[in-house]
Amino acid sequence: MPVGTPRIKVLSTRSYGAEVIVHGEAFDDACDLALQLAETRGLTFVHPFDDPAVIAGQGTIAREIFSQAICSGIDAVICPVGGSGLISGVATYIKETDPSIEVVGVEAASIASLKAAIEQGGPVQLPAAHPRRRN
Repeated sequence: MPVGTPRIKVLSTRSYGAEVIVHGEAFDDACDLALQLAETRGLTFVHPFDDPAVIAGQGTIAREIFSQAICSGIDAVICPVGGSGLISGVATYIKETDPSIEVVGVEAASIASLKAAIEQGGPVQLPAAHPRRRN
C-alpha cells in the first residue's frame, strides 16, 4: 500500500492476516512492488480494481442497494470513482437490473483521474495527491 494509505486500512488489512508492506508515494509504486513480489515469491497477483472477479464482487453493493431500498423506485445511484472497479461493478449490476437508473460517478477534484482520462481519451497517470493531515 502507498505511504498515504489511511492507518485504519492498513491495520484492518493486517487484522485479516495479510502481510502489508507500505511502499511508495502513489498506488503505482505500491503496485509495481506487489508485482515484483508476486514474481519473486511465486504468488498470484490480484489487481485491487482492474480484475473481472473484483469488479463482479463490487457489483454486490448494487444488489444490496436494491435489497435495502425502502421504496421500489431508485432514480439514481451516486458512486465514488477511484480505480473504477467499484463503479464498474455497481453500474453493471444496476444497468442489467434496471437500465433506467442513472449511475453517477464522483471523484475528488485533487485526484480527478477519470475526468483526465476522458479528456485524454484513455488512462492517464496523475501525480500523487497528498491529503491534508488533521492535527
